[in-house]
Amino acid sequence: MQFSLKGGAGISGFDRYTLHARVFPVTVVSFPLLLAVSAWIPFAQWPLRLAGGGFVMVIAAFALAQLARDAGKALEAPLWKDWGGPPTARMLRHSDPTFEPPVKATIHSQLVRLSACERMPTSDEEKADTESAEAVYRLCGDWLRRKALQLKNVSPFDVVHQENVNYGYHRNILGIADAAGYVTEAVEKVLNKRGWGVEFFPPIGTSNENEMSVTQFAYLNEKKILLTADTGRDGLQEIIDYAPYVGLQLPGIDKFQVPHHGGRHNVTSELLDTILGPKLDDKPTSFRFTAVISASDEDPDHPRKSVERALWHRGAYTLSTEHSHIRTYGGSAPGRGWGAAQPVAYPEEQEEWD
Repeated sequence: MQFSLKGGAGISGFDRYTLHARVFPVTVVSFPLLLAVSAWIPFAQWPLRLAGGGFVMVIAAFALAQLARDAGKALEAPLWKDWGGPPTARMLRHSDPTFEPPVKATIHSQLVRLSACERMPTSDEEKADTESAEAVYRLCGDWLRRKALQLKNVSPFDVVHQENVNYGYHRNILGIADAAGYVTEAVEKVLNKRGWGVEFFPPIGTSNENEMSVTQFAYLNEKKILLTADTGRDGLQEIIDYAPYVGLQLPGIDKFQVPHHGGRHNVTSELLDTILGPKLDDKPTSFRFTAVISASDEDPDHPRKSVERALWHRGAYTLSTEHSHIRTYGGSAPGRGWGAAQPVAYPEEQEEWD
């Protein structure tokens, strides 16, 4: 059985199909990059950060559009195998029940009339030579797709073209689904560690033993001093609740002893916001208060970087006893040749979530 097949030009160039079916899927995958880049851009104003992140996302989307198409095409063959062939070619078969025989006969005759092919195989020819018949059906499907692109602004081909765009979008986004997961996971880890203002504290608090610690407040030399010992989140909340009864207005601490050697199970962002003040938009050039962490070189787990970052985020001049002995004083003090204590450097990363 011989059939004469007619070819034609393929889809190329930049058009609505390229934008919606190739660029948009990568844009969806690239969205986490916008968040990551926005967090790193050294501007305090979020509109500028978002603009910078959005620019990177758009560039990445256009640069990776072809990769999205390739990933979708690679997925297409196994999908078609599961479906029993390309959807259009499958529906043109005499054996396919999608259309009633009279409707299918009309479709076949119209395709011949429009020169999609010279003639369509009969039902018997399809049974006798499935491969040749399938080639004709697939060619007709390709012709319809090209014709829909050529007449994409003319009814009824505009509807066909839009459906082809929708198919390409879903095929390509399915093809890059695994890559999207990897990108999201990687960016999530980066954002959990880096970026000004990003801090993480585990959901579980400290031990009951630590929560039994005695906390102290003093007003000395016109400075508000808060000593928290090893207390945890419950103890800090009690400080917040009791503060009005001793005339302590929060935030407003001048000297803050960080709970439990800078442990991250002892604090939360909300508690620190209430006691020390909200996060700053950017790294401070001057400090709001002094935070002291009692830590030892022999304890590698303290202080936690997430806690040090949180103190910086709220404008703390953060000091640690981890590598030296320090003292803080107010007013005049005898000259002993002491130098100013150096603050803890801002950690660019923090511990994993678990």
